[in-house]
Formats: sequence, C-alpha cells, structure tokens
Amino acid sequence: MSGKLTTGPVKKYNFPDMLSGKISALQQRFTDHDDKAKVSSSWLTLFKRTPIGPSQYVYAQICGPAVPGKAIPKSTAVGSHADRQKRYEEKRERKLNEKWKVGRDWLVFEDGLMSCSLCKEYYGFNSRDNLNQRLKNLRGQNKFITGCSNRKVSAVVDHENSNSHKASVKALSPGPVPAESVAVKTLQQLKKADTEKMLILFKSIHAIVKNNRPLSDFEWLCELDVAKGYPIGETYRNQKAAVKFTEAIARAEREKTVSLLHKVNFFSFLMDGSTDISGDEQETIFVRYCLEGNVTERFLWIGSPASTSSVDLKNFVLETFDKNRIDKGKLVAMGSDGASNMVGVRAGLSTLLRKDINEELVNVHCFAHRLELAFRDVVKKNKLYDKLMTLLIGLHYFYTKQYKNKHGLLHTIETLNINGILPPKVTGTRWLGHLSRGIIALLRTFRAYEAHLCTLSHTNPKAEGLVKMMLDKHLVCFVLFLKEILDPLVRVSQKLQRPELNVGMTVEWVEAAVDLLESYKSRILEPVNEVIQSGQYQGIVLKGNTPTMSYKDSIIDGMRDALLKRFFLSDTQKAITASCRFLNLRNWQSTEGELQFPNFSYYGVEEVTATAQHFKQSLERAVPSFNLEDALGELELLKAILKKRHGDQLHSLTWKDVISRDKDFKLDFPMISVVIEALACIPPTSVSCETFSQMKLIKTARRTRLGSLTLNNLLMVKLQSPGIAEFDPKPAVDQWLGMAIQRRRTTYKRKKGNIDNIQERVQDGTQGYEERDQGHEEETGQGHEEERDQDHEDRDQGHEERDQGHEEATGQGHEEERDQRHEEATGQGHEEERDEGQDGTQGHEEERGQEQDGTQGHEEERGQREDGTQGQETDQEEMDSDIEDVNIINDIYDNKDIEDDFCDDFQSIADNFMGIMMYSRE
Repeated sequence: MSGKLTTGPVKKYNFPDMLSGKISALQQRFTDHDDKAKVSSSWLTLFKRTPIGPSQYVYAQICGPAVPGKAIPKSTAVGSHADRQKRYEEKRERKLNEKWKVGRDWLVFEDGLMSCSLCKEYYGFNSRDNLNQRLKNLRGQNKFITGCSNRKVSAVVDHENSNSHKASVKALSPGPVPAESVAVKTLQQLKKADTEKMLILFKSIHAIVKNNRPLSDFEWLCELDVAKGYPIGETYRNQKAAVKFTEAIARAEREKTVSLLHKVNFFSFLMDGSTDISGDEQETIFVRYCLEGNVTERFLWIGSPASTSSVDLKNFVLETFDKNRIDKGKLVAMGSDGASNMVGVRAGLSTLLRKDINEELVNVHCFAHRLELAFRDVVKKNKLYDKLMTLLIGLHYFYTKQYKNKHGLLHTIETLNINGILPPKVTGTRWLGHLSRGIIALLRTFRAYEAHLCTLSHTNPKAEGLVKMMLDKHLVCFVLFLKEILDPLVRVSQKLQRPELNVGMTVEWVEAAVDLLESYKSRILEPVNEVIQSGQYQGIVLKGNTPTMSYKDSIIDGMRDALLKRFFLSDTQKAITASCRFLNLRNWQSTEGELQFPNFSYYGVEEVTATAQHFKQSLERAVPSFNLEDALGELELLKAILKKRHGDQLHSLTWKDVISRDKDFKLDFPMISVVIEALACIPPTSVSCETFSQMKLIKTARRTRLGSLTLNNLLMVKLQSPGIAEFDPKPAVDQWLGMAIQRRRTTYKRKKGNIDNIQERVQDGTQGYEERDQGHEEETGQGHEEERDQDHEDRDQGHEERDQGHEEATGQGHEEERDQRHEEATGQGHEEERDEGQDGTQGHEEERGQEQDGTQGHEEERGQREDGTQGQETDQEEMDSDIEDVNIINDIYDNKDIEDDFCDDFQSIADNFMGIMMYSRE
C-alpha cells in the first residue's frame, strides 16, 4: 500500500471475515490457550469501543491513522518495533568494551562510568574553581568530565567529535618539537653566527651546574670569557638568563628520556623520598626501561607531594607521568625501599596502582635495602657492636673537629711510616660499605692511634677512654671477625647497586653470599687466631682476658636466617624471579663446545610460560597477536640458532650482545623479544633514587628558597647530562630558541646618548617629520606663547579697572552713606532704585563670568597645544621603533651565510616595509 491515501471513495470490506482472519493469524503465534483467549478478547474490546466504522477501524489498525494528503505516520500500536526495542533496552545490561579504547588513550573506565582524561585535565576536574569557571564556557554539558553512564559506543563517538573534546585535545596535545618547527629552523639559519655565541654561554652554565656552583657565578664567568676574547655578545649574561639556560638544558635531557620511553613497550619506575634543608619532603622518580637489550635507569622528576600518604603519592606519580606525556599503560613494575606507604598490601602505593593502572604490576622491595636490614637485625643487640660504633664515632669527632689532634695524628703516621688514613664518618648512612671503610681505617692506622692517644691520655681524659676501648682484646677480635663477615656482604651490596642487574642475578648473588657465610662456621680466621694466641696485634700488647668467640656461630646463623627472612618471596614473586634467571645467559654452561644445561631442550619453557601468564594483558598490548604456543615455538628456534651461532661462547654474552649483533632480532622473534623486555624492566633495587646527597649539595642552607622547578632542572642537568667534555649544547640551544614567545634578540645593544647615527640612516624620513612638525607649530602658534601670555595679562588688568569703575558707578563703595539716607527716608521710597542697582550688579557679575569663561578657553587652548607637543614626542618614539625594525632587517640582510636569492627577497621586503612605514607616518 502506498504511503498516501487517495481522495476517491473508500472501498468496502467484509469486516467480520477480516477480523476473524486477523485474530486467527495472531493466535497462531501463541501456543498457550490463555494467550489465545487474551488476543481474541482484546481485539473484540477495541472493536466495540472504536468511534469509527469497521472498515476505517481495520485500516487504522493495520496501516495506522491516515490523513488525506499526508504521509502515514509510523505505527504506535502496542507491540510495535519501538516498544519492543525499548523493553529490550530496559532489560539489557550493557558492558564497557575494552576495544573502545583502541586509538583512544583518553578514554577511562572507572566504577562503571566512562570519562575523558583530557577533558578532566583541561577543564580543571581536580580544581573546583577551574572546573566551575571553564564549564561556563561550554555550550553543552560534557558528561565525560564527571562520568558518563551511557554505555554505548555512540556516546564515545559523539564525545570524540564534540567541540569541547576537540578543544581539550588541541590544548593538551604536544605541539611540534621546537627544534623541528619551520620557524625555528629558519631562525637557526638566519642566526647561525649568534648561535655560536650561545653555545659558549650554554657550556659555561652547564659547567657551573655540574660542579654545584651557584648560578650567580655565571656573570663573572662571562666577564672572564670577554677578557679571554671569546665573542659572547652583550646580551644574556645575567643570572636570569642562567636560569633560562638551565631550564633549556634540562628540557632537552627530559625530552630525550620521554622519546626513549615512547620507543619501548614497557617501563618501570623507582621512587624514594627524603627531607631537604628547608624541611620540605622531596620525592625522586627514576624510570627503568630496556631498549635493544640495554637496560637503562634515568632521572625523571623530583617534587613535593601533598603528603607522604599512599593516595597523595599516587597522585604525584600520575601527574608526573601526565605532564611528561608518558603512556601509563606501559607500566609493569615499581621499586621502592620497602616503606609501608609504598608496599602496603591493603592501601600501599603499589596496591593503588594495580587498581588504577595495571593489575599485573610487580612491586619489588629493594634487594640492597633488604641486605642492609638483615645485617642490622643481627648486630643491633650485640654489645661488642655497640662498643665498636662508639669507638669509631669517637675517633672521627676527636680528630676531625680539632685541628691540633688532627695535625698530631698525621705527624705520627708520617713518623711511623705507615699507610694510615683519618677516621671516616660511619653514621648517617645505612650502607655496609661505609661501616667496612671505618673498620679498615681503624686497622690500618691502629699503631698511629695507639701512639698518639697514649701520649695525650696523660692530659686528655677523652683520649684515655678511646685508647682503653681500642686496646681491649675482645673488641679487637670482634673487629677482625666482623671484617671477614662484611667482606662478601659488601661485595654483594655493591653488585646489587648496579642498574644493569636483573632480579634473577640478584637472587643468585644473595644465595651465594648465604652459602659463603655457612662456610665461615668451620673456617679458622688467621688474624683472629693470631691475636688469641699471642695477645698482641701489630706488635701492640692488648688488654683483657682471652676471648672465647662464642658469638661466632650465633652471628653467622642469625645472618643466614635474617637473609632468608628478608628475601622471602611470594608465589608470584618466586615465579617472576625464576623467570628472570632466563635473562642470564651464563646459566647456559658449556663444556667441550656443547651446551650442557640440564634438560636444555626444555630450558626456558617454564620461565616463558610463567611470564606470559602473569603479563598476559601487557604482552598482548605490545603484540596483539601474542599467544603462548607461538612464543614457545619461537623459543625453541631461538635456542637452536644461538647454539649454532655462538656455541661455547654463549655463556659469556648478554642479551645486549645478542640483539645488537642481529638487527632483525625483533622481526624474527617478536614474542620472545617482548618477554625479555618485560622481565628486564623489573627493577631489583631502588638505589638510583638515593641521590639526596646531590640534592643537599644543590639546595644548601644559603639556597633554602630554591624553587621546586629550578631544583628539578638543576638535578636533571647534574645527574643526566653528559660531562663537561662530552656535553653538546646544540639541542639545548634549539630548545631555548623554541621556548621564546617572541624573537630572541641575541645581538641587541642598549642605546646610549642621542640617535644621531641612526637618524643619518633614515635622513629622508626624519626630514619629513621635521617639516611637518614645523608647520604644525606655525599653525597652532606654539612659538608665540610669551606674546599670548602678555596679552592675557593686559586683558586681565583691563578687567580689574573696569570692575573698579563699575563699583564707583553703582555705589557699592558707599554702602554706609546709602544706608544712612535710607534710614532717614525710612527706605520705603527707594526700594525700586535699590532693585535696579542690584540688577546692574548682577549684569556686571554675568559679564565677569563670561570673561572668566574666555580665560578658561585660553587655558584649554594652551592644553591642546601641550597635547600636540606630547603627540609629537609619541611620534618620535614610534619613529625610533620603526628605525629599530629596519635595522633588524638590515642585520638579516648583512648575514653572509644566507643564499643570495634569500637575501634579495629580504631586501625587497625591507624596501617595501620602509615605504609603508613612511606612508603611514604621512
């Protein structure tokens, strides 16, 4: 049937037959008897209640209400498609599809709502003031700021195409790299000579920061360069410029870090905190990544969070990643010192990051810190250890705080001809290496200490107490024993502090240290045995009873148990640790040219399987086609190729060597390469964050007002930039040129004296200005001010004489006589005369008012002439500005490094500009 009705007669239908047929057709859809009855009764009820005829009713029920000349609207009867779709949507439970995030890094799913991270940041979601202010500028309500509950992909598409979202993307998207923009490249070409000058200045500020010198040294260092004859120019030689140069160098290094993170599939971060000299909490963040098999840790940021709670630390970390444009989805692990706010199971930082960022994130408690804590657990209750620390601290302050004692000890060392050293500081640090250094200094300088302290003991009670402790036989034996115990532990601690180490190698070193400690129980320590038998050390008789060394086994057993306790790993950590051993090719031992690792054909299967199961989503994100079966197939082929290529030399190689020798390694083994990269990113320690000594060298007691951003830039230059000899300032200079809102004026010179030289260059233009100004003076009469002022004075004097005559004529000067005559005549007959006299007085007052208005008019005229003079001064300033612009263009034209064609273009532009300037002035 067509969509419109005709105007002809309505065709008659057999309504009972049609109604029964319709009911039968509907009843065929139902099998239940009650449903069939309901259908029949409902149609009969509608038929009885309809106000129209049978034929029209059937037509309306089948085709909907029709109006002649108009299209038939869609059916609204019960059971229509729209109603069925509505009921379906009410019962349907929509879910958020992770596929919607593909290509939409800004899309966030949280608590069943969809939000846009870009809009939340741009419209100030974290700041209520900014949010309310910016939401007023939105024409419509942006649901993706507070959370959208419409779980449809159409809602995501609509938001993606909205003007508010496009505005946030445009505002927050990183622009072109300043060094690569066309404007900067052109400016670099035009200012090549000036860039050479800036390179010298940047090298100077880099050397200052590298040596922890204040930025104020930059000024006198520039004066030194001028004295040496270096062409550094006359601009950008103050402390403010030094701050900007430091920021540019730091930006260049930070951009390098960010660009490297964009090239990798995974990364982890290390974090630790400390208090600076001003009492502010400073949290340091390093990032760790693996690129081409090379593991690197780089400084990223230092700042002060709102507090040290896990929530504020999480916000601080995420804000740092966002402001540096780092993809948080690549985060797979974090390392810390083991504080409760970092590793807490319920509300620690690692737990919060698993919930918000990546549920597969691995948290590592620094292995180097664990080793230190295990040692402290054993010796913290030992009395001999306390006595030893008292002796070492006392010797340090006794000789370093008093020059006389220090000079006496050095003279004693020289007299005895021994290789002695001054006592170092052993407090304020947790590392075993510092304690070992103090013990070595005590043993090497033992004879000099004894000789000098015994000499001073007669007059110095403190020296007497120190020498008494030092000559105790029990303490000397304990020191010798502790030195033997610390030697392997210090080597392990130093090994754990290397950034290229992985978790598997770390566990191997700790296990080796435990086995070595077990062997000390049955080993006879020769230095200790010699002291026990002879009662002397280095020829000096010791005091006290013969030590029994009963603490030997207890310390060794306690150290072993403490290491096992501190290095306890969960099931997940055990699996990951075992998998990391796969990274150590030294485990693939070889003899006689054949790899003899147990079950070599199956080696690596468990490790790759455990890694693929734990990092399933992360690996699939890096390689969408990743699956365990194909990865194991790549592993078998890789082992065969490595065996064929390297043979018995495989155990001496690293993955960096293997990947660097095979340029197509990632193409040939894409799944194994991402497994290796993910495992290499797991940090075994957080020692890189222990840079607080550098921070305290920069932010000293004299620099407590150092800002957070400046401290960040200084640390970036100090820790991450190359040395003075290897530093290349070119990227930093490019950054500095791109940072400027206006053009850098590297050749600007402050004008001194008059502008005679400049006016000679534009003599034709200035002559026109002088002629115009002279004509203006003649028209306005600016050259006859004295004559006009004399005329005004004469006119005022005439007014005064006229006023005096008026008073005499009106009798204002004879009031007493008039009053007397008025009293005599009772004043009744002279009212009219007085009224006339008052009218005359008012007339003279009006005349004087007009004269005053004339005087004001003359003053206004003089004010207009002064305004004209000021306008001429403004014209002179504008002329000077135009002259300076022309000089800039001439400087560009004088640059001989530019091609001739380019110079011709600029010369024509300069000529046109000069002509336009002169035309606008006229």
